[in-house]
Amino acid sequence: MMMKTLSLGWLLVMLVTIGFARGDAAAAAEKARSKKKPVVAKTPDVDKDDADDFEKDKGPVDRKIHISGVMSTSLRMTWMDAHTLPDGTRKEDDRTFELEHVHVKLGGDLTRHLSWAVQPCVAHNNEFSVIEANFTYAFFRALQVTVGRFLLPFGQFNQRSLPGSFATVSRPLLFSSHEERTISYKGITPSNLFFTPRDDIGIELGGSVWLGESEKFQLSYSGYFTNGLRSVSGTSSRFWDDNNNGKQLGARATLGYFGDRLSASIGVSGLLNEWEKSLRQYAVGADAWIGYEIKPGRRINLRGEYIFMRREIVPTADLLKGDEDIAGLYVTLDGMILSWLGAFAQFDSLDNKMPRVATGGGIEDFTGTMNRYLFGLLFVPVGPLNIRLEYSWWQIPLGYPDAHRVTVQAMVVF
Repeated sequence: MMMKTLSLGWLLVMLVTIGFARGDAAAAAEKARSKKKPVVAKTPDVDKDDADDFEKDKGPVDRKIHISGVMSTSLRMTWMDAHTLPDGTRKEDDRTFELEHVHVKLGGDLTRHLSWAVQPCVAHNNEFSVIEANFTYAFFRALQVTVGRFLLPFGQFNQRSLPGSFATVSRPLLFSSHEERTISYKGITPSNLFFTPRDDIGIELGGSVWLGESEKFQLSYSGYFTNGLRSVSGTSSRFWDDNNNGKQLGARATLGYFGDRLSASIGVSGLLNEWEKSLRQYAVGADAWIGYEIKPGRRINLRGEYIFMRREIVPTADLLKGDEDIAGLYVTLDGMILSWLGAFAQFDSLDNKMPRVATGGGIEDFTGTMNRYLFGLLFVPVGPLNIRLEYSWWQIPLGYPDAHRVTVQAMVVF
């Protein structure tokens, strides 16, 4: 299967070399950091409205198929401060090497207002899925309608959660993925909040408007109604399958400033659904980003995000009915030191509270908090090739030994 995946990846690269145009926002964000494509004034490192582009009113319709994507592989080395756990079991150091992710996005315009996008993906466990398959109709910039499967506009990171779209090797603990082999112990470490990329099938209404005559402030907004995905605590599935027990409602709004060199945004998000039959969950979040262009192609970014989720849980013999609370945050700093060298650092934390758990000491609330510190370097030796070197320190709760990890990732972004 790996050979088939590699063949698919090299075929896509060949297609790019014979004339397909590049159009994906994530690829544009990476290329904006290189000398070959200087950053244009008033253009942030992501799409301002987090939506697919569409044709302007003048000029011929461009019906080219735009193609972009990523192939990535990683070597991970993990070691523990101690190998005997509090329950007496042993945890050994390990090393893993895998071709972890291949995705490609194809899109284009059918008319001046109607565009399409398809994005298949193959993960390291040979799981094939389709992240995006949708049509977007733009009545005008202030109103666009997307129908099909799309990335949920919840939080800032989920829309940048595909490899090649974020600076670090590891996703924040809030938005982890089983590809990254998160260090965890069942019943001890906090469960994830959202596995990413998190997508769903439904309809989304959104748009953006410029505020003021200077056109430096922009308000972007989105609301969506989807099938709803399962989000079960303590599991490692991405849950590509839809859960139709209860539909999902969500919304997001962002206010951005885009100056000649300084750009910034603040955003809020919320969603509500039934993750299992008659069991509801809701989540709210806030995020912020500020970026400064040192010179064309060299930008410093500071990002932060906080999310809180509450959901009803299924009572068991050791767990009474109640609400499970999950909360977390991350702060990331990244930038290019030279045209071929970048650096990044991140702190993230995840807190999980289980109510009224039956323990040896009686019925009590259970709380576990995990913190992680990481930093690393980005090398861009040639064209689309990115090499990242990352060190991370995992602080695990309840007397479990801390863990350390070094990751080397090679990535081709096209």
